[in-house]
Amino acid sequence: MNGVVVKMVGSKLVVEVDIPKAIAEGVGGAGAAGRGQAVRQDRAHALAMRWRAVLACAVLILAAAGPAVADDEALWTLLRAGGQVIMLRHAGTIGTVGDPPGFRLEDCSTQRNLTEAGREQARKIGEAFRAREIPIGRVLSSPVCRCLDTARLAFGRVEPWWPLIGGPRAPDQIASRVRQIHEVLGTTPVGGNVVLVTHFVTVQDATGERPQEGELVVFTPRGDGQFTSVGRLAPGGLLCDPRLRPC
Repeated sequence: MNGVVVKMVGSKLVVEVDIPKAIAEGVGGAGAAGRGQAVRQDRAHALAMRWRAVLACAVLILAAAGPAVADDEALWTLLRAGGQVIMLRHAGTIGTVGDPPGFRLEDCSTQRNLTEAGREQARKIGEAFRAREIPIGRVLSSPVCRCLDTARLAFGRVEPWWPLIGGPRAPDQIASRVRQIHEVLGTTPVGGNVVLVTHFVTVQDATGERPQEGELVVFTPRGDGQFTSVGRLAPGGLLCDPRLRPC
């Protein structure tokens, strides 16, 4: 890609961007002669979209090179540019599956909730985003308390969104939820990144990914319900250890 160089430095794959060359040769889209006078707002939007594409390609190259050279900082750089969709599995619980019999959405005491370690994990996720100045637009969450609490502790705000709930598990209901989630995953957010706080089964149903509690999966929208998974992050720590509790 013009203006973008990928090379090995020791054991790491490094992506370098020559900004003047990229702009002049079309990666930035602002320097080609003969294009006429573009509306400034449209030009700025096109520039942002192209740079997001460059960053997404860089992350995919890093991921394809294998875990030895993949770098979390490449994902943070992509998120800092905005325009991504993040699926976050709720933070740590006691590790059992589902909720107790007879649980009620309106009563958190009847549900499986975050442990104190899980609450701290959620807070650390938010601290990592703020420390890296990651722009966040909307924060949507399953209406289950452990997801809502994760969102509030990490980002300070949340909008309940029913498609992110894990049940009921009837095939037609799963398919309906997946269609709605795909629409969000395939649409480039405006004003930052979108966060979807949800459950293991919901992430797996919609994307095939299998995140642990408190783990984020980053997706680059491609339009028309299409998207690409570009990597995972665990900024809050506390990933599941199968020797200690169920994964």
